[in-house]
Amino acid sequence: MFKNNYIVNIGILMLCAFFGLCHQAPAQQMSAQKVQKVIFPKSPDHLLISYAIHHEMLATNDPIPLLQIFGDGRVLVHRPDHLKQAGDYEMFFSQKELQDLALALIEQQIMSFTEESVQQQIEQADLDSGSRPQVSDNSRISLVFNVHGVKIRGQKRIHPVGKRLHRLDKIGPMARFYPTIKSVGDMAEIEKALYSLVYSSRLTPVP
Repeated sequence: MFKNNYIVNIGILMLCAFFGLCHQAPAQQMSAQKVQKVIFPKSPDHLLISYAIHHEMLATNDPIPLLQIFGDGRVLVHRPDHLKQAGDYEMFFSQKELQDLALALIEQQIMSFTEESVQQQIEQADLDSGSRPQVSDNSRISLVFNVHGVKIRGQKRIHPVGKRLHRLDKIGPMARFYPTIKSVGDMAEIEKALYSLVYSSRLTPVP
């Protein structure tokens, strides 16, 4: 779950901030010290976060992401025709809200998550249980998280961080079937939080 430290209300999403990183450490070790600030361009052209869902059962999938958040705080939401209140909407986050959102995603281990590691853990869990659950949900999530660096509390230098792209199959059901795999649960929480923004009460139709 998103922890309760440093909670900031950004519409219907409650987020917190805490994360650690060692100098030039691999992503798996990014949890030792608290991050004070996330570095990214405050530009309307910088795509900070992108979130999309692809459904295999649909004849065609809308290529426009559900959610796009830019460095200047603009949030664009595109609800395709198969969703309620379809259309294009927008709202604006302050720089503080962007920081809290980025830090909360980092806390949920978005930087250390790897599809390969999760697949290995799922396969091992299936071997241990002797069965594999059948999941009817054929959705696939695409998630982009694009920050340039982080500043560690108590340190002067900025630690470079690369862009992250995740493509995840059936993450919600997988979290229910494999509750002991923490990284799956973390990504399911991220997906749930981002989806909540798609129906935020702060959204207004794009003119």
